[in-house]
Amino acid sequence: MKLQINELQKEVKEHGSYEFPVRTSMENLCSFDQNAFPWHWHPEIELTCIVKGEMYYRINQQEYHVHEGDALFCNTNALHMGSMSNGEDCHYISITFHPRILYGYEGSEVEREFVKPLLNNSSMGAVVFRKNQGQTKEVCKGIRTIYELFQEKPVLYPLQVQIDLLEIWKSILREAQGSKGVVEPEAKGESRDIERLRKILDYIHSRYSEEITLEEIAEEAALCKSECCRFFKKQMGQTLFDYILSYRISMSLSLLKSGYSITEAGLQCGFQNPAYYSRVFKNVMKKSPRAYKSEIKQ
Repeated sequence: MKLQINELQKEVKEHGSYEFPVRTSMENLCSFDQNAFPWHWHPEIELTCIVKGEMYYRINQQEYHVHEGDALFCNTNALHMGSMSNGEDCHYISITFHPRILYGYEGSEVEREFVKPLLNNSSMGAVVFRKNQGQTKEVCKGIRTIYELFQEKPVLYPLQVQIDLLEIWKSILREAQGSKGVVEPEAKGESRDIERLRKILDYIHSRYSEEITLEEIAEEAALCKSECCRFFKKQMGQTLFDYILSYRISMSLSLLKSGYSITEAGLQCGFQNPAYYSRVFKNVMKKSPRAYKSEIKQ
C-alpha cells in the first residue's frame, strides 16, 4: 500500500465528505512499502488506537513508542510517520476528521474557546493516552465504537459518531490542558523548528531525483552546514544523508511495480550507479531490487 501524497508531503485522499468529514480504517504496518507509513500531513485531525502490537509513531520532532491499548491524537497539519518496533507488525484503528465536525460553524464559541487554541498550537503536535492511565480506556472505547459504527452504519450513526468525537475531544483537552486548565501557549522556538524542518523535507521531496547538496539544503533552512546536519538528526532521529537515500528508495518502489527496470528506477530516483542503487536498496529493504520485483510478480 502507498499513501497518496503530493510533492509537499500532504496526503491528498479524501477523509470523508464535505457533509460528513470523517474517515475510519483498520490498518497494519506490513501493508505499507518499507513496513512503515511515510512522513505526511493533512488538515484533518487523526486519532489512532493500537489494537495489536506496537510501533514508533513520530509527530513533528517527537517520537512516541506506543503499544497495544494506547491511543494517540495527532494535530492538524502535523508531520507524522509510523514504523515497526522490533520488526513486528502493528494493527491499529485510524480515524481522521475535519475539526468543523466538533464546532459546527466558523466563529462559534466552541471553535474559539475549545478547538482553535489547541489546533493553532503547532508545538502541541500530539497527545498520547497510555494504557490503564487516566482517560485512555474511554478514548480507546470511543475510537473502537466509531470504527464499528462505520462498519455497521445503523440508523442515526452520523449523529452518534459526532457525539463520540466530542466526548473524545473533551478527553484530549483535559490531557492537553494539564493541571493549569489551559492549553499552554506555543513556544516560538518550537514553531520555528517545525517550519524549518518542513522546508528541508519539502526541498528533498521535490528534488530527490536530482543531485542534492548539503549546501543547498542548509541554505534553504538558513543554517550553516554543520548545524543543518545536527538539527536534522535531532528532529528526525537519523542523518540527513540516510534520510535522502531512504526516501529515494521509497520513491523507486512504485516504479519497479510499474515495470521499470532496476537501472531505470534507480536513475529516475537520483541513483546514477545501478550497483550503488542495488546496494542501498538491499540495506533499506533487506532484499535486493531483483527479489522485490520477483515478489511483485507472484
